[in-house]
Amino acid sequence: HRQRTTISYDYASGETVDVSSSADALSFNVMPATEAKSYTYSLQHATFSAGALYLLKGTRLSHKIGGGVFYMAGNTVWSEDPTRATRTQFAGYQLLYRIEYGITARTNFYIQPVFRHSLFSNGVNAEAFSVKPYWAGLSFGVAYKF
Repeated sequence: HRQRTTISYDYASGETVDVSSSADALSFNVMPATEAKSYTYSLQHATFSAGALYLLKGTRLSHKIGGGVFYMAGNTVWSEDPTRATRTQFAGYQLLYRIEYGITARTNFYIQPVFRHSLFSNGVNAEAFSVKPYWAGLSFGVAYKF
């Protein structure tokens, strides 16, 4: 799994303030100034997942829904300092829908849209807030019944 992400955000800066006068000559509005910031990082991870599928209908062409848990581990490289790579980890849940087509009695081809949401993230962010990312994806492959 490879991903490149840019996060942009606005924050209130404690260093500067905006002062504006109101309709009354003796009143002023003092607000902290806002600043924009962004950072970009690239992820390269291996994902391990486990879950269960429920057969909705079908024999040769089957429709299944499922869910489970996942764990991702790998490295993050920051665009501001390409020499700085940190070990990152994610863990969370996933929901999926799968369409399988039986090629033989033991082999199926599948297409599977999946949604993943991270409930735990470690090492992703150097900023003052936490990131709990989510992903939507499409996978395909061959399933073999032992």
